[in-house]
Amino acid sequence: MVMGLFGRTEAYPYTPITTSPTRGPSPKTQFVRIVSLILILTLIVCTTITPLYLTHTRHVSTGNWPSWVDTANPAEYLKTTRQPIPVPGADESLLMLKTGAQVLWQRLPVQMVRLQEIYAPNTAFYSDLEETIQGHTMINILANSSDKLLQNPQFKPYHEQLKLHKEGVSLSDANIGGGWDLDKYKWVPMFYHAYKNNPNMKWYIFYEADSFLFWNSLNRWLLKNYDHNKPWYMGSVNILGSTLFGHGGSGVVVSQAAMRMTFSDPFDPADYDDMAIATCCGDGLLADVMLKKGVKIWEEQNGRFQGEQTYAIRHEPSNWCEPIFTLHHLKPHEVSMLHEWEKTLDPSKTIVYRDLYEQFVHKELAETKTDWDNMSEDVKIDHATLIKEFAEDERVLRDGKGQPNLESACKLKCEAWKECFQWQVNDKQCVNNSKVRLGQKKSGVVSGWLMDRVNTLREKQCSS
Repeated sequence: MVMGLFGRTEAYPYTPITTSPTRGPSPKTQFVRIVSLILILTLIVCTTITPLYLTHTRHVSTGNWPSWVDTANPAEYLKTTRQPIPVPGADESLLMLKTGAQVLWQRLPVQMVRLQEIYAPNTAFYSDLEETIQGHTMINILANSSDKLLQNPQFKPYHEQLKLHKEGVSLSDANIGGGWDLDKYKWVPMFYHAYKNNPNMKWYIFYEADSFLFWNSLNRWLLKNYDHNKPWYMGSVNILGSTLFGHGGSGVVVSQAAMRMTFSDPFDPADYDDMAIATCCGDGLLADVMLKKGVKIWEEQNGRFQGEQTYAIRHEPSNWCEPIFTLHHLKPHEVSMLHEWEKTLDPSKTIVYRDLYEQFVHKELAETKTDWDNMSEDVKIDHATLIKEFAEDERVLRDGKGQPNLESACKLKCEAWKECFQWQVNDKQCVNNSKVRLGQKKSGVVSGWLMDRVNTLREKQCSS
């Protein structure tokens, strides 16, 4: 008998181990085992190696290791859980991590593994259902919602989650939906809770469970450059209506002064229920609430807080040596691999755009890639206009009918623009771009990079 998940005693079928002599497997059994083994190995290859290649986020090479990786066996270094190295400023920062009950078990485990190896002594984990994972309690930040919200139709998924969870149903398999609608209601009470329970933190650093946060770099940067006694509200600036706000998926940083101005007594999250019901987005609502208290978002222009994945980041001369603190829309294995890569870096180093480019982008670039979308977006020209422009140009390659080759003409167009790094031809347009982006596989699209210009950008050195 064993104790079931919810306290019930259940019969547990098992086969006792005996010392009785047994016959060897029959030829038929041996054949089945061999075939099964082959199928399992094939499945492993298909489900691990292939997806890792297609995501362009690869495990770090163990060929060239930096001096601070003090081990004769680099692979063993990555497998070993290391005691976190204290980070200047982290003792007075609160790490705030948000998820949702329906995706918690897909996203949180890899984040918890990472948190064991970074120095983050102050943490708060928020969700829409109380659960415990690796000793950490997920705070149900909707538990104290007003009756007005609890009776709102948008809270139907919330009540369904509570019911199914008590019944032992896996929420990730239940197809409840509505998690995104619930998310907007978490933001104001979440930041209020963080401040009321941790009023002496200098910085409140928030990110999502499908994001990656370069915690060490961010804390060092804040300590060196910013005063927590001033009302700082930082993030990737977006606009909702007329309000500028920090995009939640890209991470948000709020100083102690800004939290005090916004959430000091008297403050009641329920006062903003009507605004929450009417809006689409909780990160925008937070900005509205803070603005009413006199706190404006810092309109930084260098993209330090990113809402992109590694393959979509825009690399350009202006941000090449700028710090980058977050990435978003990541799969769990991408979070794991970014963490794995970060472990090989000097812990005192500030991670900049150049670092991400060298690790995750450059090896994939080529003069031309077929069936590839490099996400060019700046200057667009339709096929007819492009053909007309290059009709008499002797430099352009020609097709069998003597017409300008679209790829050749698009590349020449890019070369003529001194700020252009890459080009693309899709079924409608030629597109030139002043940033370097990797992109991803897409049928029917041809992309290319001006590698001489890209390599010139790579020569730009960044000070430590």
